[in-house]
Amino acid sequence: MKRRAVRPMSDDATIDTLVCIPARNEADRIADCLNALAAQRDRSGAPLDLDSVSILVLVNNSDDGTAAVARAWAGRSALRVEVRDLRLPEDQAHAGGARRAAMEAGAAALGSRNIGSGNGGSGTGILCSTDADSRVSPTWLIDVWDAFEGVDAVAGVVEFDPLEAASRHFPRARSLEDRYAALQAEVIACIDPEPHNPWPNHIWTWGANFAVTADAYRAVGGLPSQPLAEDRAFARALRRRDFKIRHTPDVRVVTSCRDQGRAPGGLADLIRTYAEDETYPCDAELEPLRTVKTRADLRRRLRSLDPGLPGEVIALAKAFGVAVETVEQAMRMPAFGERWSVLEEASPHLVRQRLRPTQLPSEIAEAEQCLLRLEARRASDRADTAGSALAGLWSGEGRRAR
Repeated sequence: MKRRAVRPMSDDATIDTLVCIPARNEADRIADCLNALAAQRDRSGAPLDLDSVSILVLVNNSDDGTAAVARAWAGRSALRVEVRDLRLPEDQAHAGGARRAAMEAGAAALGSRNIGSGNGGSGTGILCSTDADSRVSPTWLIDVWDAFEGVDAVAGVVEFDPLEAASRHFPRARSLEDRYAALQAEVIACIDPEPHNPWPNHIWTWGANFAVTADAYRAVGGLPSQPLAEDRAFARALRRRDFKIRHTPDVRVVTSCRDQGRAPGGLADLIRTYAEDETYPCDAELEPLRTVKTRADLRRRLRSLDPGLPGEVIALAKAFGVAVETVEQAMRMPAFGERWSVLEEASPHLVRQRLRPTQLPSEIAEAEQCLLRLEARRASDRADTAGSALAGLWSGEGRRAR
């Protein structure tokens, strides 16, 4: 993607990328987060030109020195960094509310500078999201920019800090989640490949490692205002409007694996729950392989449906388990994502089912056998599953070759 020049936040240089960082009581970690951004490199290892980049740290509801630490860091840096300190209302002072506030502030900062000529004349730029307790990889920015070729958003992977993770014990079942997630992504890529999201890819959307054009962000009304899983809800909103998301393993972020977090119900609580309860359901993105295959196959069939052929419409209605009228209603929607949403929500075959850890070994074995069968039908050699470089939160197992 060619980077477009936009006006800066505070001087007459040009920017086109704004990194949004929500922060709450992160005085001990915010400097490391900012140091990782300042240390960006190009492919040769040389310092990256960051003249087109600006950083917005949105400190919210903190009672430590997060804002002071960030401002002190900004004062010593050549980067353009703006630190805002505010108090969100109680009903918005959660993980989703903080990220939305940061992204909205970033979108407003870009929009007020008349960048380009995108949708509705608002112009475009790139809004990146990461977390104050996370560190982007040394080539994160250039990896993000490269991934934007032909897409509207980029979802990278997130892994636990290896030093912190070494001091924690995660049950083996949790490492199997990583393994199954890679297989699930590959099965989907075989059955319903998307040109803009080629294999290797992954199934995750993490707010700590996400980027979107300002145009696409505005078009869907911004980040949803909800306490948790706002990142996944945002991705669904983008897909519903047919905005293209690249789920790339090349864009990487390391995050804290602390079990005392800043947001109730967030990742820290999940880490603690996983350590204490080996029977707790798997991540909601994981579902039984039979449903994974059905979902991917129905998406593929819907893409190729000719609504002018009654026989095809009837066959698809039967496959979804819905009335013909429901398919006809869906086909009147202007975007494929909208058509899919109508049918997915109506289909009894696509009801979301949470996997249990005890189910993972058999689901993994079935997925591996499925891929062996699918392999014979693929037009080109399949990339190694290790290349998917999964989020790897619970172990490094997902990055090993089969």
